[in-house]
Amino acid sequence: MGRTRLLPCLALLLAACTSEHVYRCSLAPDPAADRVLALARPESTAAALRVEPFDDPGLSPADVEFLVFASQHGLAEVVSSTVALDREVRGFERDFARAMIETHLPLTQDLVALAERKGFRPPRQLTPDRQRRIDELARLRGEPLRRAYHEMQVFEHDEALRVYGIAVEQVEDPELRELARATLPILRAHRDRLLPRAP
Repeated sequence: MGRTRLLPCLALLLAACTSEHVYRCSLAPDPAADRVLALARPESTAAALRVEPFDDPGLSPADVEFLVFASQHGLAEVVSSTVALDREVRGFERDFARAMIETHLPLTQDLVALAERKGFRPPRQLTPDRQRRIDELARLRGEPLRRAYHEMQVFEHDEALRVYGIAVEQVEDPELRELARATLPILRAHRDRLLPRAP
């Protein structure tokens, strides 16, 4: 999907998301986005931490660790921001959530495509801790929702800046290292937007 087509598709993505016991997205606007959002579909807790089998992709342990974290971070950004918008978060956080989906959906699509091209499939579900925080977010409204979403974004971006910074130095695969290097300024810009608006 071209990036110019992303925004018209977001309405379909948001309309397809529902909240039951946990908040899951089961429909996506196109096959590429579906591969990203399929990571959030219900599976066992053990599957949340499972790395799919692969045939010697030639990736180092640092490469695999980075791919797992980056896919989890991107998925958490898309799903948590979708939850916030669906729950009608207001003000700065509403605009920030829209920007996070617009940015992190294609970034995560590109990451998953790169990983699969190298013979590696990231875990297909959020970790239990991330899923728990999104479940809690989905139960909120109004000011508690705004504060919780903001706090989650601060946490996610601080963790991402730390891990991506390490990846630039330690990841061995040149394409993954370049992906980390190119994404760092985007993450810093997001974190800078959060800084003056802390609750």
